Amino acid sequence: MRTAKTILVVEDEDDLRDLVCYNLQREGYECRTAEDGQAALAQIDTASVDLVILDRMLPTVSGDDVLLKLRRDSRTADVPVIMLTAKADESDELVGFALGADDYVTKPFSMKALTSRVAALLRRSSAAPTTTGETRLSSGPVTLDTERHTATVDAKPVSLTTTEFRLLKTLLLADGRLRTREQLID
Repeated sequence: MRTAKTILVVEDEDDLRDLVCYNLQREGYECRTAEDGQAALAQIDTASVDLVILDRMLPTVSGDDVLLKLRRDSRTADVPVIMLTAKADESDELVGFALGADDYVTKPFSMKALTSRVAALLRRSSAAPTTTGETRLSSGPVTLDTERHTATVDAKPVSLTTTEFRLLKTLLLADGRLRTREQLID
């Protein structure tokens, strides 16, 4: 039985990748690495991870494309992703969140802050409500297929971002029960 949470660090700079892994291992996490987007996708395909720290500017397959593939795959759609990148403009950050990143950290960064963000995301993801084997959730005209990561209203497909999908899933699972702003943010 696996006890330590597994984190995949996808970074093309060897020294930075090693430094992040060293600090994560000191915090008790199991750390796996990939130096490009293609290697990251291959690793995720062969073994599950609990969180991904992902650089945006990677060789072979960009971090943006890796994130899109993770979010579109029902097996990895809910895996928390922290973008760790030199792209520091507000517009870059907004793109990262629009693609489905759970957090966005710009280089240079504080290692303590990064490990704290990792811990917070893992805490929230393990406390997130889960279905009891249900792959379809519905209420009124809204239907959500959690396995295929699709939504429909009155049987017509609706395009949702990852965040919108997760919010809708949380609300449908609540089944009319009140959810606070903090619960929705988590």
